[in-house]
Amino acid sequence: MYGNNRGSFSSGGFTSSSPVEAGKTYEVEIEDISRQGDGIARVEGFVIFVS
Repeated sequence: MYGNNRGSFSSGGFTSSSPVEAGKTYEVEIEDISRQGDGIARVEGFVIFVS
């Protein structure tokens, strides 16, 4: 497999593992701002958008 093993193709389609869970609260540092105005941060290298 290529890349950083964040996701892979399987017979069931694309599967992904991430260091974050929906609904949980994380303390992050906003690194940049998107064109839509959302904050861009990283959790263990995983890019997240903060609105």
